[in-house]
Amino acid sequence: MNQILFELAKLNFNMVQATLQNDLREISRWWRNLGLIENLNFTRDRLVESFVCVVGLAFQPELSNFRKWLTKVIVLIVLLDDIYDNYGSLEELDDFTNAVDRVLAVRSFFSIMNEPTEEMAYFLYKNQDLKGVYSIKISKDF
Repeated sequence: MNQILFELAKLNFNMVQATLQNDLREISRWWRNLGLIENLNFTRDRLVESFVCVVGLAFQPELSNFRKWLTKVIVLIVLLDDIYDNYGSLEELDDFTNAVDRVLAVRSFFSIMNEPTEEMAYFLYKNQDLKGVYSIKISKDF
């Protein structure tokens, strides 16, 4: 056994473990601050399981933001599944689904509208010496 490689491997393991613990701590804080477990007592609390699944996919320390993002997506999908399975009547869930469809349609429209707006702003910026116009954008946070 090469002692130097063994020590480097232990150091690497400890660094990766510390990064993963920090990620889980941040995600746990986000989840607690949402207050969903207290307010929606029928939901499953699958944060740790979701995080461990994501770690199996992306364990590298530099993928910290991706791990946190994907864990959030998974736990919100689980929450939505619990709402559909346990909470709403058929009529309420149909209304909810229709509302989500309408929001997605509006977002899609604004995304489509954003491209020609940016093209025109860039054209004016380049050809008409209107430097301030290029900052026109439709908010992607709609």
